[in-house]
This record gives sequence, C-alpha cells and structure tokens, in this order.
Amino acid sequence: MKPALIQLQSYSQVFVESRVLKRTVFITGTSSGLGLSLVRYFAERGWNVAATMRRIDRMNLFADLPSVHVIPMELTDADSAVEALQTALRHFGRIDVLVNNAGYCLLGPLEATSMEQIRQQYETNVFGLMNMIKICLPHFREAGGGRIINIASISADIGYPFVSSYAATKAAVAMLSEVLNVELHEAGVQVKAIHPGLFETEIFDSDKLQTSREMPRAYRPLSDRFTALQNSFPAGNPEDCARVVFRAANDNRPDRVHYYAGRDATLLRRLKRLLGPESAFSMIKNIFIHGPSWWMKWLFPTK
Repeated sequence: MKPALIQLQSYSQVFVESRVLKRTVFITGTSSGLGLSLVRYFAERGWNVAATMRRIDRMNLFADLPSVHVIPMELTDADSAVEALQTALRHFGRIDVLVNNAGYCLLGPLEATSMEQIRQQYETNVFGLMNMIKICLPHFREAGGGRIINIASISADIGYPFVSSYAATKAAVAMLSEVLNVELHEAGVQVKAIHPGLFETEIFDSDKLQTSREMPRAYRPLSDRFTALQNSFPAGNPEDCARVVFRAANDNRPDRVHYYAGRDATLLRRLKRLLGPESAFSMIKNIFIHGPSWWMKWLFPTK
C-alpha cells in the first residue's frame, strides 16, 4: 500500500505543479456577455482562469472547464475583492494577467439621471476597477511583472448621445490605462485598454441596463433616432472581442495601449484618424441629427 500511496502523491504533485506552471488570468464580471466569452476563450487555449462574478446562481457556468475556478466577488466591496484575489492565488499560485471586464451601462439623458445613479456608475466602472488594480499591483511587482487589460468602449472615443455617464467612465478607463502604462513600465507591468463596439452581449438587457428617470419630451425625437440606429446595426460575436483581448494579453508590444474590437469600432477609429477628431465628431453628430448618408450606409451596412 505504501508504494501506491507514494505514487498517488506524486501524481497529485505533478497536477499542482502543472497548474502553477500554466499562465493564469483573473477576469472580473464573467457571468454573462463578454466576460463569459473571455473565460471560455482563455481556458480553451490552455490558460488557468480565475472567473469572478456576483451571480452565485451562475457559479456552475464553467463546470465543463477544469482549468476555470469560479470565485464570488462584489467588485465595489474592497474586502470582497481582496479575498477574491487571495483565493485565486491560493488555488493557482500566480496571476499573470488581470482583465477588468465588470461594468454596466447607464442609459438616458443627463438631465433625467440622478447623481446617485452617476455615483453608482463610477463606483463600478471606475473606482472598483482602480481598486482591483491596486490590489493586484503588489503581486505583479513581487513577481517581476504582469499585464492589466481594462475593458473601455468605443463610447470613450465617439460622442454617442444618452450614454453620458457610461461614456465618461469608459473615457476615464482609457486615459487611466495610458497613465498606468507609463507609470508601471519600470515595474514590468503592461497596461492596455480594449475599445469594443457593439456586440451580442447582455449589456442592454433589462437586468443589466440601468436607465434614467422618465425622459423629458424634448429628448424623444433624438432618442427615437438613436434607438432606431442602434437596432439597425448588426452586433458582433463577443468571441471576436475575446480574440482581441487574448491578443493584447500575449503580444510583445509594451508601448501599445489601445486595441479596437468590432467592425464599427475599427471603422470609427479609422475615420477619426483620416478626418481628424473634429471632422469625425461633426460627421457622427450629423448621423444622429439627420440620419446616415448613403456612403455611411455603405460603410456601416444595417441589418
């Protein structure tokens, strides 16, 4: 019996060592949408994945993926975030990449949005993200490096109406990523921002989306045009965005910060470069005010 026990222990040791040797990504907000796609994309390519989520009813989402460890976490609770990272480190022994994906959209005109709604948006999309970075940095510095990937949005680049709070938080995330890319360079930590366009996620579903109070009548015509435009454009497959995140996690480009995902985000970025920021903004504004021109319809085919 003793040799068999020794053999069993050696297999266990090999399993633990192989788990530690594999690269590990820590992803927030993984119960649906892009977060769910990210977990599967990384796991299917040989990574360990620490997948955090608030929804304890969805903790079995990744039962078919042995390299995924699901951890309950409330991003806006500092103690919960610390415990989640410690749990991931105990389980995997290391964290190589942090993906700050958790967030939500607050939709509606600024006038009809309460300051409490705006504060809550910032607590999740900005302050929770910043706290997660602060918690991870001592581990990265001790390990000699790491990578932080923040999910921003094309809304950080283009002035879409009725997403003022959301766009402001995502612009903050994009600029934070630039600042930290410089600030953490000598610590060996690369910081990047992903700017997704429109994808088939649950961000606009009723249980995810927050809306402002009753909209004043004066905003209705523009709101109707915005909704019609948004519904007319085909949403991309979130796996395509996961592919961009995976590339950012693996490429050897420490000076590159911004990555764009989705046909709409990529084209809008190119138009901004081609026309310049002011002309591109004027063009986008005219689309919402007067509707898209024929050549814009050609560039952005609708459903």
